[in-house]
Amino acid sequence: MSYSFHASNSCPHEQKRAHCPQIDNLTTGIFLEFFLSNRALLSETFVKLMQAAPKPPNDAFETAATICQRAFGDGCSHQTWNMAVARVAKPFCRFAGFERIPAFQYFSQEGVSIGLDKAVWSDALINFHRDVDNKRWLIRLRPALVEALLQLQAITRDRVPTQEDVRSRVLACRCDNITAHVNRMVNLVANRVSSSSKIRTIVSPTRHMDGREQLRSTIISQFSSQLCLCYLCGGLLQFDTDNKLLHPSVDRIESDCDGYDESNIRIAHYACNLAKNEYSVSQFKEWLGIAQNGDSIAYST
Repeated sequence: MSYSFHASNSCPHEQKRAHCPQIDNLTTGIFLEFFLSNRALLSETFVKLMQAAPKPPNDAFETAATICQRAFGDGCSHQTWNMAVARVAKPFCRFAGFERIPAFQYFSQEGVSIGLDKAVWSDALINFHRDVDNKRWLIRLRPALVEALLQLQAITRDRVPTQEDVRSRVLACRCDNITAHVNRMVNLVANRVSSSSKIRTIVSPTRHMDGREQLRSTIISQFSSQLCLCYLCGGLLQFDTDNKLLHPSVDRIESDCDGYDESNIRIAHYACNLAKNEYSVSQFKEWLGIAQNGDSIAYST
């Protein structure tokens, strides 16, 4: 079994550590073969870490602790990364035909070889970069691994948003698109409140809020605390699409409560809001689980 050279599958090191041909030769094909033969290794923990990890060519290197925190929240140890990656890396290297841990070669400034240094099994999955100033190792996924996981639909191109990602998008609502959506949601709630208890063909339900500016502040705060994710389905809220079903909307957690106050509102996709309707969050998530997993009876005609 042979695979074509994939030079972009590695990165230069400040300490003049040379690329390892054994690892550079790994391509998307061998990663695909491995995971298709070992699907059990695509555990929930491993997949979440791969989704949260920086990916070439644009994302910068990060520490394992940062990746774990993005994937699982505060309190998650970097050991979670070490254990999850090690569980996959060594079997993969054996599958790829490595009889021993690959070795890297070091060179002096003059280009003279100054010896070999063993890698670690996880070198086959990720690039390491030494942050000399802060004395820490930084990580980024290898391109071939990323492409294989994308083809398997185990991960998506979008990275899990960090607090900094969200802050840059919603701070003071400086983004025109977000501002427009906030204004739209405030106006919609205000119209519902102003028309409450009025008799038309039906009696509109009674509603109240604490004022437009207070509501605006609450909505902006929710965007930030929810990391721009729908609180019902967990998907990323969309601001630049013509599909109104993906637009953010204000939902009352307790539909029986008539107030649009901080304790009772969250931001959800318009489609999720419509689906939840007057029902509870737990009832919505029960429906969502069945809809996503296809847990239904198929009838043939």
